[in-house]
Amino acid sequence: MIPFFILIYIVIGSFGSSALATDFDDDATTEQNIVAEPEVVVVDEDNIENMTKIDEDGAENMQQDSVVEPLQSDEPFLSDTIEAVVYGTDGAEIITKSDVDHPVIGGGIRTLDDIVFERLIFLDAKKHKIFPEEDLIDRYLLSLQRQNNLSEQDLIDIFAAAGYTLKEGREQFGMMQVINTMLDFKIRSNLIVSKKAVEEYYAQHPVVESASYTLERAFVPFDDHKTKKKQRKELTHFAKTGRGISGISWTEPFTLMAADLAENIQFITSMKAGQIAVIENAGGFDLFKLVSIKPERLLSFEERYQEIADILRQPLYEEMMKAYKETLFDTTAILYFE
Repeated sequence: MIPFFILIYIVIGSFGSSALATDFDDDATTEQNIVAEPEVVVVDEDNIENMTKIDEDGAENMQQDSVVEPLQSDEPFLSDTIEAVVYGTDGAEIITKSDVDHPVIGGGIRTLDDIVFERLIFLDAKKHKIFPEEDLIDRYLLSLQRQNNLSEQDLIDIFAAAGYTLKEGREQFGMMQVINTMLDFKIRSNLIVSKKAVEEYYAQHPVVESASYTLERAFVPFDDHKTKKKQRKELTHFAKTGRGISGISWTEPFTLMAADLAENIQFITSMKAGQIAVIENAGGFDLFKLVSIKPERLLSFEERYQEIADILRQPLYEEMMKAYKETLFDTTAILYFE
């Protein structure tokens, strides 16, 4: 049997001053269908000319002073529908179609099942006395404004773009806060990975960091007063001795990984720090100065510890989340409306 308060909630709309089921009883319907009896007016002959006149075509037009007021309709209209009701020991959560249609703050759409699961977690949090904290919501929104240089009106506009008022946006953040706290309590705090497991993974899955090269680059255009051969010879001499040419403008140092080197600059891998390579191109010569080399190396255990721990936690997280979800769905009553 559907609870009484659900039956009331289903009928949504404007019912005037008496928005109860009694608006639909037989008396009300009969009253709307009553036809008023016509009123008989006796007019003497002296006043007939004041009431009517005959136009040139012989048509008779009656002048009426009364104004007909438009009928006020108390008929209900549908503004939303209930998709599901989630019952918990500490209350119930009603999910409407507008909840499903609303995008998530920040973008994205949730399915009905996604929202049902969120509300199940929220009700479970209430059972554990975990509630939204207004001061935490205030601090989070203030931090969001500072990080993104947003005014309060900017924040209101962001909420409005997602279909929320500021109050509704705060409520959404409050629910997100509660859900995250509950997941920390139920799942994340129990994701324990031993150091031995991390060590075993590290030994079985070594990661080698590619060599990297820090370079500076310059371009020297062709000199119309010299042959290309002579200009190349001068630049090669400069590359070896650092003398003979002045005014070369070098770029700021930049770094390339060995795996990212294009085919036409693979020569860099055979250079030594401090060397300059001269490469003829269309319009002039490219000069590459190798500032430093970072050789290929095996990443240390300490560098990879957090990464490996996260990798090992992921299947545990998925397993525990699946078990938690099944428990919530199996122990909670959910009423879906077709």
